[in-house]
Amino acid sequence: MRCIRLVVTAVIVALAVATGAARARTVDVVSGDGFPGQAAVEQGIKDALANSGLTRLKHFNLNFRTLADGDAATQGVRDVAARKPDVIVAVGLAAARAAKAATATIPIVYVIVGDPVAAGLVDTQDASATNLTGVVDATDAQTRVTLIKQLIPGARRVGMVYDPRHEDSAALVKHLRGMLPGDDMTLVDAVATRQADVGAAARSLVDKVDAIYTDNDAIVESTYGMLVGLCDMMKIPLIASNVSDVKRGAVAAVGIDYHGLGMHAGKIAARILRGARPGNIPTVAVATPAIYVNLSAAAKQGVKLPDTVLASARVVVH
Repeated sequence: MRCIRLVVTAVIVALAVATGAARARTVDVVSGDGFPGQAAVEQGIKDALANSGLTRLKHFNLNFRTLADGDAATQGVRDVAARKPDVIVAVGLAAARAAKAATATIPIVYVIVGDPVAAGLVDTQDASATNLTGVVDATDAQTRVTLIKQLIPGARRVGMVYDPRHEDSAALVKHLRGMLPGDDMTLVDAVATRQADVGAAARSLVDKVDAIYTDNDAIVESTYGMLVGLCDMMKIPLIASNVSDVKRGAVAAVGIDYHGLGMHAGKIAARILRGARPGNIPTVAVATPAIYVNLSAAAKQGVKLPDTVLASARVVVH
Protein backbone atom coordinates (compact mmCIF):
# COMPACT_ATOMS: atom_id res chain seq x y z
CA MET A 1 0.00 0.00 0.00
CA ARG A 2 2.82 2.35 0.92
CA CYS A 3 4.43 1.70 -2.48
CA ILE A 4 1.16 2.52 -4.19
CA ARG A 5 0.89 5.76 -2.21
CA LEU A 6 4.45 6.68 -3.11
CA VAL A 7 3.79 6.02 -6.78
CA VAL A 8 0.58 8.05 -6.71
CA THR A 9 2.36 10.88 -4.92
CA ALA A 10 5.18 10.82 -7.46
CA VAL A 11 2.68 10.94 -10.32
CA ILE A 12 0.84 13.88 -8.74
CA VAL A 13 4.11 15.78 -8.22
CA ALA A 14 5.20 15.05 -11.79
CA LEU A 15 1.86 16.25 -13.13
CA ALA A 16 2.06 19.38 -11.01
CA VAL A 17 5.56 20.13 -12.27
CA ALA A 18 4.54 19.45 -15.87
CA THR A 19 1.45 21.63 -15.54
CA GLY A 20 3.47 24.43 -13.99
CA ALA A 21 6.07 24.17 -16.74
CA ALA A 22 3.34 24.20 -19.37
CA ARG A 23 1.82 27.32 -17.89
CA ALA A 24 5.08 29.16 -17.25
CA ARG A 25 5.61 31.57 -20.13
CA THR A 26 7.91 34.54 -20.67
CA VAL A 27 7.85 37.19 -23.39
CA ASP A 28 10.69 39.70 -23.46
CA VAL A 29 10.15 42.89 -25.49
CA VAL A 30 13.37 44.64 -26.50
CA SER A 31 13.10 48.08 -28.10
CA GLY A 32 15.45 50.53 -29.71
CA ASP A 33 15.45 53.88 -27.98
CA GLY A 34 13.98 57.15 -29.11
CA PHE A 35 11.30 56.72 -31.76
CA PRO A 36 7.97 58.40 -30.98
CA GLY A 37 5.82 55.30 -31.42
CA GLN A 38 7.74 53.10 -28.99
CA ALA A 39 5.26 53.45 -26.13
CA ALA A 40 2.30 52.80 -28.43
CA VAL A 41 3.90 49.68 -29.95
CA GLU A 42 4.72 48.30 -26.52
CA GLN A 43 1.19 49.01 -25.29
CA GLY A 44 -0.22 47.23 -28.34
CA ILE A 45 1.89 44.15 -27.57
CA LYS A 46 0.71 44.23 -23.97
CA ASP A 47 -2.95 44.64 -24.98
CA ALA A 48 -2.82 41.77 -27.49
CA LEU A 49 -1.33 39.41 -24.94
CA ALA A 50 -3.93 40.50 -22.40
CA ASN A 51 -6.73 39.90 -24.93
CA SER A 52 -5.34 36.42 -25.60
CA GLY A 53 -5.77 35.55 -21.93
CA LEU A 54 -2.11 34.65 -21.49
CA THR A 55 -1.33 37.45 -19.06
CA ARG A 56 -3.89 36.00 -16.66
CA LEU A 57 -1.78 32.88 -16.24
CA LYS A 58 -0.22 32.68 -12.80
CA HIS A 59 3.27 32.10 -14.16
CA PHE A 60 3.27 34.50 -17.13
CA ASN A 61 6.04 37.10 -17.34
CA LEU A 62 6.06 40.06 -19.73
CA ASN A 63 9.28 42.09 -19.60
CA PHE A 64 10.20 45.31 -21.40
CA ARG A 65 13.75 46.49 -22.02
CA THR A 66 14.85 49.64 -23.87
CA LEU A 67 18.24 49.18 -25.47
CA ALA A 68 21.10 51.61 -25.76
CA ASP A 69 22.84 52.10 -29.12
CA GLY A 70 25.62 50.09 -30.69
CA ASP A 71 27.48 47.41 -28.78
CA ALA A 72 25.39 48.03 -25.66
CA ALA A 73 22.26 47.04 -27.60
CA THR A 74 23.90 43.83 -28.78
CA GLN A 75 24.95 42.93 -25.25
CA GLY A 76 21.52 43.84 -23.91
CA VAL A 77 19.81 41.37 -26.24
CA ARG A 78 22.40 38.71 -25.44
CA ASP A 79 21.53 39.15 -21.78
CA VAL A 80 17.85 38.72 -22.62
CA ALA A 81 18.50 35.62 -24.74
CA ALA A 82 20.60 34.10 -21.96
CA ARG A 83 17.46 34.00 -19.78
CA LYS A 84 15.81 31.85 -22.49
CA PRO A 85 12.40 33.52 -22.77
CA ASP A 86 9.74 31.74 -24.82
CA VAL A 87 9.51 34.65 -27.28
CA ILE A 88 11.55 37.79 -27.95
CA VAL A 89 9.62 40.66 -29.54
CA ALA A 90 12.15 43.00 -31.17
CA VAL A 91 10.95 46.56 -31.76
CA GLY A 92 13.08 48.38 -34.33
CA LEU A 93 15.72 47.23 -36.79
CA ALA A 94 18.67 47.47 -34.39
CA ALA A 95 16.84 45.35 -31.81
CA ALA A 96 15.80 42.80 -34.45
CA ARG A 97 19.33 42.44 -35.82
CA ALA A 98 20.74 42.09 -32.33
CA ALA A 99 18.13 39.44 -31.50
CA LYS A 100 18.89 37.48 -34.65
CA ALA A 101 22.60 37.55 -33.81
CA ALA A 102 21.92 36.49 -30.23
CA THR A 103 19.89 33.33 -30.89
CA ALA A 104 18.95 30.94 -33.65
CA THR A 105 16.50 29.00 -31.51
CA ILE A 106 14.37 31.38 -29.44
CA PRO A 107 11.37 32.60 -31.49
CA ILE A 108 11.76 36.26 -32.53
CA VAL A 109 8.87 38.51 -33.59
CA TYR A 110 10.08 41.72 -35.25
CA VAL A 111 8.13 44.96 -35.71
CA ILE A 112 9.07 48.46 -37.02
CA VAL A 113 11.92 47.15 -39.17
CA GLY A 114 11.11 48.54 -42.62
CA ASP A 115 11.72 45.80 -45.19
CA PRO A 116 12.89 42.68 -43.29
CA VAL A 117 14.28 41.10 -46.45
CA ALA A 118 16.33 44.14 -47.45
CA ALA A 119 17.47 44.42 -43.83
CA GLY A 120 18.81 40.86 -43.94
CA LEU A 121 16.54 39.51 -41.22
CA VAL A 122 14.85 36.90 -43.42
CA ASP A 123 15.06 35.76 -47.03
CA THR A 124 11.33 36.06 -47.66
CA GLN A 125 8.27 37.68 -46.14
CA ASP A 126 6.53 34.34 -46.60
CA ALA A 127 7.13 31.65 -43.99
CA SER A 128 10.89 31.89 -43.42
CA ALA A 129 11.60 28.43 -41.96
CA THR A 130 13.73 30.18 -39.32
CA ASN A 131 13.12 31.40 -35.79
CA LEU A 132 11.97 34.80 -37.10
CA THR A 133 8.65 36.24 -38.18
CA GLY A 134 6.94 39.55 -37.58
CA VAL A 135 4.96 42.56 -38.67
CA VAL A 136 5.76 45.27 -41.20
CA ASP A 137 4.09 48.54 -42.04
CA ALA A 138 2.84 48.19 -45.60
CA THR A 139 2.96 51.97 -45.98
CA ASP A 140 6.46 51.99 -47.41
CA ALA A 141 8.88 54.77 -48.32
CA GLN A 142 7.46 54.98 -51.84
CA THR A 143 4.03 55.86 -50.46
CA ARG A 144 5.56 58.71 -48.47
CA VAL A 145 7.54 59.95 -51.47
CA THR A 146 4.28 60.01 -53.42
CA LEU A 147 2.81 62.20 -50.67
CA ILE A 148 5.72 64.65 -51.03
CA LYS A 149 5.05 64.85 -54.76
CA GLN A 150 1.35 65.46 -54.14
CA LEU A 151 2.02 68.25 -51.65
CA ILE A 152 4.93 69.90 -53.47
CA PRO A 153 4.56 69.01 -57.17
CA GLY A 154 7.75 70.81 -58.16
CA ALA A 155 9.92 69.21 -55.49
CA ARG A 156 13.21 67.92 -56.82
CA ARG A 157 15.46 67.88 -53.75
CA VAL A 158 14.39 66.24 -50.51
CA GLY A 159 16.39 66.98 -47.38
CA MET A 160 16.86 64.65 -44.43
CA VAL A 161 18.77 65.03 -41.18
CA TYR A 162 19.82 61.71 -39.67
CA ASP A 163 22.20 59.95 -37.32
CA PRO A 164 24.20 57.37 -39.33
CA ARG A 165 24.76 55.37 -36.12
CA HIS A 166 21.02 54.66 -36.02
CA GLU A 167 20.62 51.51 -38.15
CA ASP A 168 17.05 52.24 -39.23
CA SER A 169 17.98 55.75 -40.37
CA ALA A 170 21.11 54.65 -42.21
CA ALA A 171 19.17 51.92 -44.01
CA LEU A 172 16.43 54.37 -45.03
CA VAL A 173 18.93 56.93 -46.36
CA LYS A 174 20.56 54.24 -48.49
CA HIS A 175 17.13 53.17 -49.76
CA LEU A 176 16.04 56.73 -50.60
CA ARG A 177 19.27 57.47 -52.45
CA GLY A 178 18.49 54.60 -54.78
CA MET A 179 14.75 55.19 -55.03
CA LEU A 180 14.30 58.96 -55.38
CA PRO A 181 15.93 59.33 -58.83
CA GLY A 182 13.10 57.19 -60.21
CA ASP A 183 10.74 59.96 -59.08
CA ASP A 184 12.96 62.71 -60.57
CA MET A 185 14.16 63.67 -57.12
CA THR A 186 17.41 63.46 -55.20
CA LEU A 187 18.20 63.11 -51.51
CA VAL A 188 20.23 65.80 -49.80
CA ASP A 189 21.20 64.46 -46.40
CA ALA A 190 22.87 66.07 -43.41
CA VAL A 191 24.44 64.17 -40.52
CA ALA A 192 23.77 64.85 -36.84
CA THR A 193 25.17 62.56 -34.16
CA ARG A 194 24.23 64.75 -31.18
CA GLN A 195 21.19 66.82 -30.30
CA ALA A 196 23.41 69.91 -30.51
CA ASP A 197 24.22 69.08 -34.16
CA VAL A 198 20.64 68.96 -35.44
CA GLY A 199 20.19 72.73 -35.78
CA ALA A 200 23.34 73.23 -37.83
CA ALA A 201 22.58 70.18 -39.97
CA ALA A 202 19.07 71.42 -40.69
CA ARG A 203 20.27 74.97 -41.47
CA SER A 204 22.76 73.52 -43.95
CA LEU A 205 19.79 72.25 -45.97
CA VAL A 206 17.88 75.52 -46.17
CA ASP A 207 19.07 76.68 -49.60
CA LYS A 208 19.49 73.20 -51.00
CA VAL A 209 16.12 71.49 -50.67
CA ASP A 210 12.45 71.85 -51.61
CA ALA A 211 11.20 69.88 -48.60
CA ILE A 212 12.55 68.13 -45.51
CA TYR A 213 11.49 64.61 -44.61
CA THR A 214 11.77 62.99 -41.18
CA ASP A 215 11.48 59.31 -40.34
CA ASN A 216 11.77 58.61 -36.61
CA ASP A 217 15.49 59.22 -36.20
CA ALA A 218 16.02 59.42 -32.43
CA ILE A 219 18.35 62.44 -32.53
CA VAL A 220 15.99 64.39 -34.79
CA GLU A 221 12.92 63.43 -32.79
CA SER A 222 14.53 64.72 -29.60
CA THR A 223 14.82 68.22 -31.11
CA TYR A 224 11.76 68.24 -33.36
CA GLY A 225 10.46 71.56 -32.09
CA MET A 226 13.62 73.29 -33.29
CA LEU A 227 13.27 71.71 -36.73
CA VAL A 228 9.63 72.82 -36.93
CA GLY A 229 10.62 76.38 -36.00
CA LEU A 230 13.26 76.49 -38.73
CA CYS A 231 10.87 75.15 -41.37
CA ASP A 232 8.20 77.67 -40.32
CA MET A 233 10.65 80.55 -40.53
CA MET A 234 12.23 79.52 -43.85
CA LYS A 235 8.97 78.32 -45.49
CA ILE A 236 10.29 74.80 -46.05
CA PRO A 237 7.64 72.06 -46.06
CA LEU A 238 8.30 69.50 -43.33
CA ILE A 239 6.90 66.05 -44.12
CA ALA A 240 6.85 63.34 -41.46
CA SER A 241 6.25 59.61 -41.29
CA ASN A 242 4.02 59.49 -38.22
CA VAL A 243 1.00 61.24 -36.77
CA SER A 244 2.74 62.43 -33.61
CA ASP A 245 5.13 64.61 -35.64
CA VAL A 246 2.20 66.13 -37.52
CA LYS A 247 0.80 67.12 -34.15
CA ARG A 248 4.16 68.70 -33.34
CA GLY A 249 4.23 70.85 -36.48
CA ALA A 250 4.96 68.83 -39.61
CA VAL A 251 2.65 69.54 -42.56
CA ALA A 252 1.56 65.98 -43.20
CA ALA A 253 2.31 62.28 -42.89
CA VAL A 254 1.03 58.98 -44.13
CA GLY A 255 0.23 57.78 -40.65
CA ILE A 256 1.45 54.67 -38.91
CA ASP A 257 -0.86 53.09 -36.36
CA TYR A 258 1.87 52.09 -33.94
CA HIS A 259 -0.56 50.59 -31.44
CA GLY A 260 -2.06 48.46 -34.21
CA LEU A 261 1.36 47.21 -35.27
CA GLY A 262 2.10 46.30 -31.67
CA MET A 263 -1.23 44.46 -31.44
CA HIS A 264 -0.34 42.36 -34.47
CA ALA A 265 3.09 41.56 -33.01
CA GLY A 266 1.48 40.56 -29.72
CA LYS A 267 -0.99 38.29 -31.51
CA ILE A 268 1.87 36.51 -33.27
CA ALA A 269 3.69 36.08 -29.96
CA ALA A 270 0.50 34.56 -28.50
CA ARG A 271 0.28 32.09 -31.41
CA ILE A 272 3.87 31.02 -30.79
CA LEU A 273 3.22 30.58 -27.07
CA ARG A 274 0.36 28.25 -28.00
CA GLY A 275 2.65 26.09 -30.10
CA ALA A 276 2.96 27.70 -33.55
CA ARG A 277 6.43 27.72 -35.09
CA PRO A 278 7.69 31.18 -36.10
CA GLY A 279 9.19 29.78 -39.29
CA ASN A 280 5.72 28.70 -40.40
CA ILE A 281 4.16 32.16 -39.89
CA PRO A 282 4.46 34.60 -42.82
CA THR A 283 5.30 38.23 -42.09
CA VAL A 284 2.10 40.20 -41.54
CA ALA A 285 1.88 43.35 -43.68
CA VAL A 286 -0.37 45.97 -42.07
CA ALA A 287 -1.56 48.79 -44.31
CA THR A 288 -2.02 52.25 -42.78
CA PRO A 289 -3.08 54.39 -45.75
CA ALA A 290 -4.51 57.43 -43.94
CA ILE A 291 -2.99 60.85 -44.63
CA TYR A 292 -2.84 63.23 -41.66
CA VAL A 293 -2.42 66.98 -42.12
CA ASN A 294 -1.75 70.03 -39.97
CA LEU A 295 -3.48 73.04 -41.57
CA SER A 296 -1.68 75.57 -39.39
CA ALA A 297 1.73 74.10 -40.23
CA ALA A 298 0.86 74.09 -43.93
CA ALA A 299 0.08 77.81 -43.79
CA LYS A 300 3.28 78.63 -41.89
CA GLN A 301 5.47 76.58 -44.24
CA GLY A 302 3.91 77.88 -47.44
CA VAL A 303 2.15 74.70 -48.55
CA LYS A 304 -1.22 74.90 -50.31
CA LEU A 305 -2.77 71.55 -49.61
CA PRO A 306 -4.35 70.12 -52.79
CA ASP A 307 -8.07 69.40 -52.72
CA THR A 308 -7.32 65.81 -53.65
CA VAL A 309 -5.35 65.42 -50.42
CA LEU A 310 -7.83 67.34 -48.26
CA ALA A 311 -10.72 65.24 -49.54
CA SER A 312 -9.34 62.11 -47.86
CA ALA A 313 -7.03 63.49 -45.18
CA ARG A 314 -7.59 63.46 -41.45
CA VAL A 315 -7.01 66.89 -39.98
CA VAL A 316 -4.82 66.63 -36.88
CA VAL A 317 -4.34 70.32 -36.05
CA HIS A 318 -6.26 73.32 -37.41
